[in-house]
Formats: sequence, C-alpha cells, structure tokens
Amino acid sequence: MLTTFNSTIKITLLILLLSCICTTSYAEITLPKLISNSMVLQREQAITLWGWGALDEQVEVQLNGKPVGTSTTAAGKWQIQLAPQPAGGPHTITIAGTNTIALNDIYFGDVWLTSGQSNMDLPMRRVKHTYPLDVAEAHLPQVRVFTVPSQYDFNQVHNDVSGGQWLAVNPNNIEQFSAVSYFFAKALHQAKHIPIGIINSSMGGTTAEGWLSEESLQAFPTHYQKAKQYQDKHYLAQLINSDKKAQAQWHNQLTQNDKGTAEELPWYAPEYKATNWHSMQVPGYWANHPSFKDESTINGNVWFRKTLTLPNDAANEAGQIWLGTIVDADTVYINGHKIGNTGYQYPPRLYPINKNILQAGENTIVVKITSNHGKGGFVLDKPYWLEVNNTRYDLKGEWQFKVGALSAPPPSSKFVSYTAPLGYYNAMLAPLLTTQIKGVVWYQGESNVGRAEEYKSLMATLIKSWRAGFNQPELPFIVVQLANFLEAQAAPSESHWAELREAQRQIVNSTNNTALVVTIDVGEWNDIHPVRKKEVGQRAAVAARHIAYNETALVHTGPQIRCFEQHKQSITLHFEPSSAALKAPHNVVHGIQIQTEDAPFHWVWGHIKGNTVVITAQQEHVTGRVKTVRYAWADNPSAANLFNDAGLPAAPFEITNYCEQ
Repeated sequence: MLTTFNSTIKITLLILLLSCICTTSYAEITLPKLISNSMVLQREQAITLWGWGALDEQVEVQLNGKPVGTSTTAAGKWQIQLAPQPAGGPHTITIAGTNTIALNDIYFGDVWLTSGQSNMDLPMRRVKHTYPLDVAEAHLPQVRVFTVPSQYDFNQVHNDVSGGQWLAVNPNNIEQFSAVSYFFAKALHQAKHIPIGIINSSMGGTTAEGWLSEESLQAFPTHYQKAKQYQDKHYLAQLINSDKKAQAQWHNQLTQNDKGTAEELPWYAPEYKATNWHSMQVPGYWANHPSFKDESTINGNVWFRKTLTLPNDAANEAGQIWLGTIVDADTVYINGHKIGNTGYQYPPRLYPINKNILQAGENTIVVKITSNHGKGGFVLDKPYWLEVNNTRYDLKGEWQFKVGALSAPPPSSKFVSYTAPLGYYNAMLAPLLTTQIKGVVWYQGESNVGRAEEYKSLMATLIKSWRAGFNQPELPFIVVQLANFLEAQAAPSESHWAELREAQRQIVNSTNNTALVVTIDVGEWNDIHPVRKKEVGQRAAVAARHIAYNETALVHTGPQIRCFEQHKQSITLHFEPSSAALKAPHNVVHGIQIQTEDAPFHWVWGHIKGNTVVITAQQEHVTGRVKTVRYAWADNPSAANLFNDAGLPAAPFEITNYCEQ
C-alpha cells in the first residue's frame, strides 16, 4: 500500500517536472517596452538589445535582414551588442528564437532623457493656445517620443516600465507630449538634421530624492529612513487607507452640509432665485470679502453665479468658457447643464460648451468652488470669458456668491507618493539604465524649495548616480533653473526660490559637462506652471549643442558672474568672458542688491561697461565695504533685466568673492 502511494507521488512529480520543462522550453522571447516599433536608437554607440526567453534558448538578431549576432539566454535573459550605426532609417530589426519578433520603422539618431517634475511633465495640450501653429503644423516623423507612465515602488528595482510606446510626432498626438521635451527635440532636429528620440520620465510634484537609488539615499539618513519605512507594505497600506478614509470623510461631510444641493431646487438651476447673495469682484478670493472674518473657517464650498446676456445668433451654438485657474476644485454649470469640473488648483479651466445649451438673452453661469487650504477663489490675471461664434464675452466683474458649507481644512495626508524618496527611481528611472542615450534634460526643484543647501548635495549625488547607472561618466546633463513665480516684492527680502536657483547655479558651476538653462523671464507670478515652454525647450537645445555636440563657439548661456571689486567711487561686477555682449535697456541694469558692513541689503543699479556692470558710489546706501552682491534675488525678480545680445538672461546670483588683484 505504502509502496503504491510512493510510486504515485513519484509519477506525479515526474509529470509536473516534465510539464515545467516543456513549458519553459517553449516559452516565447519577449522584449522590454522601450525596444519596440518606431523606436530611436542612439547612433554611433554600441547598442544593447535584450529581452527574456526560456533557459538556454538561442536568440538571433538581424538588422535589415542581415545577422548581427546570437545569444543564449541565461537566468531567463538574453542580450546582444549591436555595433555602432550612423544616423538614419527606417530600419527593421528581427529577433528570432522560439518565436520571431519583427520591429519596423526603426531609426538611429540621438536619444535624450527628459525628467523632473510637473514643469517637465506639462503636456502640449496645456500650452496649445499659446502655440497654436506649433500644434497644427507638428509634422515631424523623425522626432519620436516615449512617455514613461507614472509609477512608484519602494521595494523592487524594476527592469521594465509599466507601459508606453514610441510615437512619431504628428498633429493627432502632439498634445499628449511633454511641451519642454517637444520644443527641445524640435529645435535639435532642425539644427542637427538627424532623428531625435525623447524618453520622457517625469512626474508632477516629485522631489529630487524621489529619483535617487536606495544606495545613493544612504548619504541622506532622513530620506533613507523614510524609504525604509515605506518598504513595509503593511505600514504603507495603513497610511494610504487612513488618508483615503480621512479625505473621503471630509468631502462627504462637506457635500452633506452643502445647502447648494440640499435644497429642493439646487443653486445651479436657472430658475433658482439668488436672493440675499453677496457680491464680489471676479477674479478674486472670497477670504478677502468683508463677510469672512474668521480665517479658520474660510474653506469649504462656495457658489458663484453670473448672468450673461447673449445675442440671438448665439442660441444653441457650441462654444467654450475660460475661467482662468481656481483654488482649489470647481464644478461649472451653464443654464443648469454641467459642462465641466476640475479636482485641483493648477490646470487652466477651459471647458467646451455643447450645442443646445446657450440661449438668446439671459444665460446663468454657476461655479461651485471647493477650497481645501488657503484662500479659495478665482486666480488673478488669468483669462475669464465665454466664447461663441468667435466672439468673446468678458466674465470679469461682479458675481454673486453664497456659502454652501464651510469647514476647517481637511486633515493633511500622511503619505504623499510624489514627495517620497526612492519610489520613482525604482519604477521610472532604473528600467531605462540599459538604454544608450545622448544626454539628460532635468527640470525639477519646486518641491525642494526651502531646502536649498541639501538640494546641492542631492543633485550632485543624482547626477553622479545616473551617470554611473548609464555607464557614461561624462553624460551631458542640462539643468533648467526655476522660473520666476509669486508676487514681486518692492523691498529686498530673503527668498527660498532664489536660494534654490542659486543652488542650481552652483551645481552646474561645480559639475563637469553640465549646463544651466535660465528661465526667470518666462514665468508667471500667479502660476507655478507657466505656459512659455517653447523658450525653455529652445534654450535647452542650445545648451545641448554646446556641451553635447561640441559647438563650442555657440553662446549657450546668459551672462555669468565671476567676481566683484570695490573702489572709492564704484563697485564693478565682472562677468565671465563671452562672445556675446552684455545688454540691458539703455545699458542700465536693475535688480541688483548690495549688502555693506553697516547696512542691510538695498537696491542699486549699474551701467554696462564692456564686460562689466559698474555701480556708482554716489547712490544712496553705497557706503562701507561690500559684503554681498545679489542679482535677481527674489521669488519673482521682476526688475531683473540683464541679458546678452544672444537673447539669454543672466543667471540670478549671490556672491561674496572679490576679484583677485
């Protein structure tokens, strides 16, 4: 009996073993998502093609029908080195093993990685109204973009991204691409006349530490400890579930308490009579209204109404409504029809209006705003109008408003993925390291504002780590400096944004084969996501041509400060030698601050004189020995006006070093 039982077990195990062997033997070869149709491969470098397959499977690779190499899988993975190829295409690559994969429309060119946070992630659809011709005429078949989907993982280094495909630029898909990446690629393609591939791996809100490996994070104990905590899946799940529950409770309670939908006739209904409502100027913030006296209860749901009279020819026509940007979330109704909603502050509110909604005569526009933190309302200096039949009707001015429900701010989240260390490196950067690239364009820093000194170390570590990961010690690295943002200040003051910009300037100055893209002239005081991304991409392309394409005579940056000297009658700022002359309106430079031993920082102005800016001692406060000179030192340095005749702005700076005698 026992012998029969043992024999049965042995036979069963043998069948299972043979089944596994057979299944493994006939497993198909597969490829990472970056190795796919329409891809761009780095020209003039040996290329690693790789994938997965069965154990000891023979894999052969052909380029345009000609064998280029074979490989045998080891530990389920195979790889083949493709010899350097010149720019051009299209090519076909065939990979044959148990199955055959044919890749078509392949080009060799230059592949650039673009990465960072929301200003790199910002898609062309957000700027299409600023650059309508660029969108309409986007026919660039040799510019290809691969967008890495958002994902994080604290426990595992991924060997493949979660999705994505290579797409050649055309009007049908242009709106989904990163705007900075697109304008950068377009400018390079037009300058170098070769195929350009962009791998965009960016995620809004991410910190620099979110893009560091676990090994690199060990130099930053606080971030490393946080990453190790998040590796406890049970602990992380508890945080996420707790946050979801708290947020849901806050929103549910707000909805239940909202008089705007609790009454028999909702406030967005056109027949609702808005009596006893307050009035307010739009754009603006309701916390500034005299009816709000207690700032601890200015958050919640507030409803706004406006009546707009339209002519007969607008009746039943399609249109669109612009409502600037709103703090924080909104739902918009016209004549009782819901036409759109947005769940957070930053996107522009541009909603299409379908036919048969607008009517001749009076139209009722209702906006329910939900404010989570800070001042709720309509952001200043943004477009507010309704457009129909190519005619715009201004929506600025007096609106009625009424509180639906007020509340204390919702509880702060205990876990915010995009501010966490490690996770985005593991899932969105590590899978790219087997790809050969030409260089990196990095646009990030907003989420590290307030930690400038640490940022210098984080970025030095990041650049070194990525170069090691790509096995390119001199990998070109282009850093986009933070744009001007927030309200301009009349008096000199300390600025976390200026400190972060200075950290970025110092990182580039102390790291070989890097370049700085200055953007203090293309930002918006009221929007952390300025739309002028074309200048950013084009300036990054000029920087790339200088450091990655050896166009050494090309002026790739604005004036760079070197040192200053002080005489009895003047202070002279010396700039690095350049083939581009200093330039300012009427040769007068504003935005300079000096600090002397016997006075705090004060504004001064200077005259351009050759490669210097001279500040005369006759100005008020120019007395005593100078300790520090600053330029464009503010969140929004609106007075800064120093450029070169290549049209590039001077980088903001803070210096204490006198010129050597």
